[in-house]
Amino acid sequence: MARNLEIKEYGLLMLCTSITTMVTNISAYGTNATLSRAISQFLQTENHQKIKLIFSTTVINVFFFSTLLCVILILFSENISYFILKCSYNELVIAASIGIPILVLQNMYISYFNGYQNFRVSMILNIIPSVFLLLAVSLLYYFNKNTLLCISLAFAICPLSFLLYFIFYNKDFFFPRYYNISILKDSFNFGKWMTLQSIIIIIQSKVDMFMLSYFNMIEQVSYYDIANKVQGIVLFLLGAYTTVLIPKMNTLRSKHEIIKFVNKNLIVSKILMAILIVVAIVSPFIINFLFSSKYAPSTLPLIIILLSLIPLVFIYPFNAALIAIGKSKIFFIVAIVQLIANVSISYILLPMYGAIGSGISYVLVNVISLIFAYYSYNYYFKIKYDEIAI
Repeated sequence: MARNLEIKEYGLLMLCTSITTMVTNISAYGTNATLSRAISQFLQTENHQKIKLIFSTTVINVFFFSTLLCVILILFSENISYFILKCSYNELVIAASIGIPILVLQNMYISYFNGYQNFRVSMILNIIPSVFLLLAVSLLYYFNKNTLLCISLAFAICPLSFLLYFIFYNKDFFFPRYYNISILKDSFNFGKWMTLQSIIIIIQSKVDMFMLSYFNMIEQVSYYDIANKVQGIVLFLLGAYTTVLIPKMNTLRSKHEIIKFVNKNLIVSKILMAILIVVAIVSPFIINFLFSSKYAPSTLPLIIILLSLIPLVFIYPFNAALIAIGKSKIFFIVAIVQLIANVSISYILLPMYGAIGSGISYVLVNVISLIFAYYSYNYYFKIKYDEIAI
């Protein structure tokens, strides 16, 4: 798509998909982490009936909320189009909105299998829609139907293909048919902070793209998104690491076991840091090979963003430990600080440096997050600094 679309067209398409991603995550309101945690804990007592009840109630709530947000976006699509896209592309907003309930449903089932530590199935549920999206976009280009509207519809509908797995392997499928609102209140003390943190992080993750659009820098949106696409490949691998890390951490019963497990995973963080540095060095070749030379301005933002992931790989073990002992309030506080810092820094840097300014802002935000994660971990686990193998 990046090679064949004009730079501005690609920027408009990515803004639309960003709206979908942001609203999808808001629809889930932090339940992904809460759901995985609850399933992991009840799995230890083999209380499968309670797991099904929690999952079923959560899915029904989230699916209803996401459908409501989808309808609201469709009704106000023209206003959103002018506000974010700076032009009349309300059909793109409508097409993108259709995918919100579908994406929410997919994410809930992925969280369900993550909680069961069945990572093979969760990986399959991630891969199937990606393969179908690749196929759909390829066919659109082959038959010369590669309009922004058709591509947006492909992004919206293809995630539904995750259900194909259950058609062939229905023994793994569980249809949400129970509902008990009181069951959610048991985990709400933990989940409310994850909910608030999730909403703040979602807004923060997209604020740079929307601010670039606000400053009428649609081309810079394209450059920044290309950098994020390459980063997305790296984040996918990091995500696979955290997918395994958090449920494993939730099964540990003592602080001593958690500290030992964190120190072990900090060694993994150092290896991941070395990999990130290597990828940053070869990033100019990656940009040119995948997207062509017209996206060369994405190179410097990509290098900055990749280096900004170094704090992130050290944050993962600390945050997983805090989640394991139910200290979720700190995540909301950190998210608020990050959002304020991100908006403030971006407002200064974006008009002058465009996508490069977004990358610099991302670095500073991740450094802030690492500082909070490090000291919070030390505070709650009451350990000396030299016991942390960082």
